[in-house]
Amino acid sequence: MDIQRATHADIGDLVWLGREMQAESAVGFPAIDPAAIAAHLDLTIANPDRVFMAIAHADGAPVGLVNGVIGAYPFSDERRACCDTLFVHSGFRGRHAGPRLLKRFDSWGTENGAQSIYLGISSGITPDRTARLLARLGYVPLGQTFRKEIGTCVPA
Repeated sequence: MDIQRATHADIGDLVWLGREMQAESAVGFPAIDPAAIAAHLDLTIANPDRVFMAIAHADGAPVGLVNGVIGAYPFSDERRACCDTLFVHSGFRGRHAGPRLLKRFDSWGTENGAQSIYLGISSGITPDRTARLLARLGYVPLGQTFRKEIGTCVPA
């Protein structure tokens, strides 16, 4: 398995992985937009110390991705890395792609001055299994993730 920082050459694979994640997720996601992926990759290339995206391939096929950012806490100079997306295609779960992607993200965060790393489980894809993996990798649960659609009527 090969894990590399994503480049514009990976856009097709990232679109495919995004659609796979979207189809499997219990949470609604906006439409996958190749132009938005390209713009995000531009950010990662221009700001390699603040924005990160890596993709995993096995035998040339895309199997997973990790994405996140580094920033300071609102009231401190202490930096934290926040993993926005960690996804492994269902056919490759249990084959160490997830831990390897996350360790790559952790290393990037450490190399770029993060004192802590945050990651949430919000897709509904195997949350118990993912929680066990995160615990084995040294993560501790901190709370819950909530989402509110702006302009959407929420039943009382």
